[in-house]
Order: sequence, then C-alpha cells, then structure tokens
Amino acid sequence: MTSRKSIIGKNDNTKGGFNYQKEVKQLKKDIRLKDEKLSLLNKELKYKKDTIELLTTGMQTKDEQLQLKDKELINFESSLKLLNDKIEAIEKHNDELKSEVTKQTKACNLATKKQNIAEQNNMNLLTQINSLAQNLNNLKNVNMALSSQLTMTMSAAQNTMAQQYQTPSAVQRN
Repeated sequence: MTSRKSIIGKNDNTKGGFNYQKEVKQLKKDIRLKDEKLSLLNKELKYKKDTIELLTTGMQTKDEQLQLKDKELINFESSLKLLNDKIEAIEKHNDELKSEVTKQTKACNLATKKQNIAEQNNMNLLTQINSLAQNLNNLKNVNMALSSQLTMTMSAAQNTMAQQYQTPSAVQRN
C-alpha cells in the first residue's frame, strides 16, 4: 500500500500520470448510471411481476369461466336430453293418438254405415206401415160398406120376415 500512496501523491496533476479524480468521477458516474439502470430494471421486474400476476389472475378467471361454461354445457346437454326424451314421449303419444283416431274413425264409419242401413230399414218399415195403414183404411171402408150392406140386408130380411109372419097370421084370421 505504501507504493500506491506514493504513486498517488506523485501523480496528482501530472500530465503523464494517471488522473484518479477523473477516474473516481467516472466510476461514480458509472455507479450512478448502474444504480439508475438497476432501479429501472427493478421497476421493469416489478412491472413484469405485476403483469405475470395479472395474467395469472386473468388465467384463473378464464379457467373459472371455462368451468362455468363446462357446467353450462353439462346443464345444456342434460336439458337437451330431457327435451329429446319429452319429444320421444310426445311422438309416442302422437302415434298412440293417431292409432286411436284410426280406430275411432273406423268405428265411426261402421256406425255411420249401420245408421244408414237402419235409416233405410226405417224408411222401408215406414213405407210398409203406410201401405198397411192404407190397406187397413181400405179394409175399414170395405168393412163399413159390408156392415152397411149387412145392416141393410138384415133390415130387408127382417122386413121380409116380418111381412111373412104378418101375412100368415092375417091369413089365418080370415
């Protein structure tokens, strides 16, 4: 160390010697620049850590959103399955209703045919009844005519008989 002091003492302000003050100033300036650079690097590091933290939080939020979407998808799939089951049940019920409508239509058509036949039979019976009623009226008229004729014949016969009975008794009196 003694040799340095002697060198430092000798070489201050000499032209050919080393200028330590200038070197110290430069070193201090370099240190200050390195400190500023280190400060900037620390700020950048903090910024990057904050960015990483924000990205991590964003990723967690996205993961939560994806989990919610997965749950929504599962719920949607369940709802879709329920709707498909309901559709199948409704289609089956529709098929049953169509089958029942077909049966009812056949029964209705059969009943309509039977009703038409019954109406035709009723019309035939009505025609026969009207014909019988006409025949009955004709028979009544004939019966009345015969009764009338019979009454007249009986009356005439009674008159004839009465005349015959009156004539023999009148003859015997004479």
